[in-house]
Amino acid sequence: MSPRPGVLRAIGVIAVIAGAVASLLCMFRVGRSNSSLLLMGLFTIWVLAPFAGLLVADQLAQRWTPGARAALSWLTLALGLGPAALYGVVAFGPPRPKPASWFLLVPLAALVILAIGVTRWSRRSRSESPR
Repeated sequence: MSPRPGVLRAIGVIAVIAGAVASLLCMFRVGRSNSSLLLMGLFTIWVLAPFAGLLVADQLAQRWTPGARAALSWLTLALGLGPAALYGVVAFGPPRPKPASWFLLVPLAALVILAIGVTRWSRRSRSESPR
């Protein structure tokens, strides 16, 4: 049984906020020996970018069809919690040769996946809307 759309959306937003906080905590753990405030600031912006994108997409989706909104809600859950889980493995798992690379590549992948989904679902919603 699938949750109601409003409940699924609320869970997705909570997942985004929790994922953003957990991701930042992991990033600061991995970067704790880095003394460059500028670099840590840039990493913070980059790591938070997909989470901000998810919240913007959630607002844009209010005009989409119910199916497109539900698909975005499921993607929000996946991209809200998935990166944080990966970062947790990097931060608390066995040592890695270049742990910072995860904090560069995961946000890029998340943003690409989000852009593809938003483009697809917004186009579908426009084509299905009554004229």
